Amino acid sequence: MTLTPAGHRTPHPRLIVGLIPEALGPMADDMRRALDDRRDLIEQRARSLAAEAVATKVSWVRRLGEPPIDRRDRERWDHVIATVAAYRDRCGLTSVRPLGGDVTNDTQRLDRARAGAVIR
Repeated sequence: MTLTPAGHRTPHPRLIVGLIPEALGPMADDMRRALDDRRDLIEQRARSLAAEAVATKVSWVRRLGEPPIDRRDRERWDHVIATVAAYRDRCGLTSVRPLGGDVTNDTQRLDRARAGAVIR
């Protein structure tokens, strides 16, 4: 839960790949299908980028540690890698640091905070 400026509690948004708020609520069936398809494609791309980064042992992945042996820990680690890969892809980052350097706009600032929260 988060607090609004008026002090009301609101639920945390469901996030696609840990970054993008999922559109929820009433909508036409065709719009729901289209948004679901896009969500699935974004998640698939993030998993693919993460798998490639792990397989090629890129430096930003190495900085996040070795893949855990325990299944649950590995699932969490995979989620972290996919979120960071999606963030890096979205922002066009090439830095060796997982979250790159300085942010350039408010969207990147918010995405960086969300990706950073997943890492912790």
